[in-house]
Amino acid sequence: MTDVTTRLKNIEKNYKLHDFPPSVIVESTLYCNYNCIQCGHSQLTRPKGNMDINLYKKIVDEVAVESPSSEFWLAFYGEPLLLKYKLYYMIKYAKDSGLENVIINTNGMLLTDEMADLLIESGLDRMVLGIDGFSKETYEKIRLNGNKEQVYKNVLNMVRKIQSNQLAKPTIEVQFIIMGENQHELEMFKRFWTQQGVCLKIRDRVTWLGAVEKGSNIQDNIDRVACGWGVATCPITWQGEVVTCGVDYNAYGSFGNVREKSIKEIWNSPRREFTLKHLQHRFDELPKYCQDCKDWQVIGAEYYDNKGNKVEKVYK
Repeated sequence: MTDVTTRLKNIEKNYKLHDFPPSVIVESTLYCNYNCIQCGHSQLTRPKGNMDINLYKKIVDEVAVESPSSEFWLAFYGEPLLLKYKLYYMIKYAKDSGLENVIINTNGMLLTDEMADLLIESGLDRMVLGIDGFSKETYEKIRLNGNKEQVYKNVLNMVRKIQSNQLAKPTIEVQFIIMGENQHELEMFKRFWTQQGVCLKIRDRVTWLGAVEKGSNIQDNIDRVACGWGVATCPITWQGEVVTCGVDYNAYGSFGNVREKSIKEIWNSPRREFTLKHLQHRFDELPKYCQDCKDWQVIGAEYYDNKGNKVEKVYK
């Protein structure tokens, strides 16, 4: 058994059937200001748009009743900071409704001083910043349309606001996706951000159902295990479709639309049967795009707290 197999099987031990998704991923927008090499955004064929605020409120209201402790992400396959004041309202509405774990994932390019203040005031719990590079050359080779100096300035400004005011939230987490283009900078990246008192998330790259080239972390001959994306994530597109999983970027499969049914109804039927196929290793009954997908291998990440101590995460 390889080290990869052992790691995946240890993670899989904690998977279970959930009555409500532990991770709700809301696509606040499908627009993005970047064109990163590890992302399939340029290959999208579905229409782009922003989520209607009334649809969003319907989603929040249900999560607040059914599972306020679920992770509630306000980004799926777009850049949420493009929404600016609307994003502030969306986060504040979620927090005022009792949601306990509201998160955004952003590239940070639009994290102006005003935006930083809005996010802090909104009550946001956690912000994950995809950076992926330490040098200007590496960063801008990966994060196309980005400006390394501006992003670092933006993030450090946000960090200083939080630290100088001794705020508990939002937690700032900088993310480094390991690729051939940047792996030589990993230790420099970790050292720099640890010195700034920032949490770290280090992870392997996904292929987004094969939309982008697989990394060396993905193996061809390995025993399959249940997919954490398929078991625990519930992405909802800006149009309300509950799609297959957290890497189904192009919405190839839909279990229903939250305009017509509740999340809980969709999650427990027909989404429940899809989850069972994973948990029971009935992989040959999965949709063809799932059978061909290798992203089940890219579950898990290394997490470090703001002092550089490794933090173990239990996956559900």
